[in-house]
Amino acid sequence: MNELMPMPQGELKVVAASPEQAAQSFIQMAMERGTPVGEMTKLVEVWKDLVTEGKRAAFAKALTNFQANVPQIPRGHKSPFKRVNAAGIEVPGRYSDLSDIAKAITPALRENGLSFEWDAIETVERCGQIFYRAYVVIRHESGYSERKIGGEIPLGKPIVNSSGKEVQSAAQVASAAIMTAQRVSLRTALGL
Repeated sequence: MNELMPMPQGELKVVAASPEQAAQSFIQMAMERGTPVGEMTKLVEVWKDLVTEGKRAAFAKALTNFQANVPQIPRGHKSPFKRVNAAGIEVPGRYSDLSDIAKAITPALRENGLSFEWDAIETVERCGQIFYRAYVVIRHESGYSERKIGGEIPLGKPIVNSSGKEVQSAAQVASAAIMTAQRVSLRTALGL
């Protein structure tokens, strides 16, 4: 709640619950005193900056809290690629697909007033190779959001069976690259 308190020598002190409310009170006082339009415009800009900064701070606090409390994301899918474990032994790779990630993080996102969506999938060609780039938007309940990119994923070649026949269509290959780009962008944006 904002209150204007009389001070010695006719000055007014604004008591406000937040910087945004303080700025709003100053604007109200300026209007009541007949402040020129140019100065009012500057006050409104300051107020907008304070509101945005308050939302950005709330977003950062929510994201930090989310990262501190997000559960372990299961790696339930076998990768076609091998990896070397801590003992130096080559083992099948495992990964979390997009649905695993979303299922694991959604409750923690909601608890912190956060959500996500993909803004765009972009195709980039470099040196004859096609890459997919996914942009994810992380939103906070305050209305503040940040748009992030998670890297570029190359468009692969169709998987072939032992007789050399392709077992994936071009659409399936593209879909796999897009899903991987989305998965990488989400993990990167949320710091997972």
